[in-house]
Amino acid sequence: FPVTIQRYKEYGNTLTRMEKFNEASDCYHHALAQNPRSHTILINLGTLEIQRKRFEKATKYFQQAIDFYPKASKAYCGIGIIAQMTHENEIAEMYFNKALDVDSQNSVAIHQLYSLANNEQTWRALKIRVAQALLKEPSNLDLRFLLATSLLKQNDWIGCENELHFILSKSPNYSNAKLLREELSQLKHRHGGAL
Repeated sequence: FPVTIQRYKEYGNTLTRMEKFNEASDCYHHALAQNPRSHTILINLGTLEIQRKRFEKATKYFQQAIDFYPKASKAYCGIGIIAQMTHENEIAEMYFNKALDVDSQNSVAIHQLYSLANNEQTWRALKIRVAQALLKEPSNLDLRFLLATSLLKQNDWIGCENELHFILSKSPNYSNAKLLREELSQLKHRHGGAL
């Protein structure tokens, strides 16, 4: 049985990437028939329905996945993405945070919170989430870059500079870090070089 479920799931994933959504849905439903409580397959169905812009149906699949497996970080993230797509940013933020409560490494949730951050409070909250993820993955340069950005947004220029120094010492061609370093340098110049 498990091999068959896995095959259906993998084939469904392939068909989804090819945008053959009806066939992909059939594959996932075959897999689900064999294991009706599979949160992974429910998440795949939810993700498929997002691509079809059927948000209500997608939300139902994600909610079912959470009901069966409350630690389904990707399902919380899916609901967050739907909320973001429908401009319900507070709800989106809440679900991305729930996703990170169960999996501090959920990079999609971290990046979505980054895209939603727009004030002192949200930047501070993001900094904490990024720091939690970095505890498990200290050399992740993308996370370090998000940390550097959130530090800059909070006017912690020294902290930002330290993060950028770390990133560029490991990856000298990290273009976003170079751009942020330039932005920091201009800020310091405008403020007379004083930190």
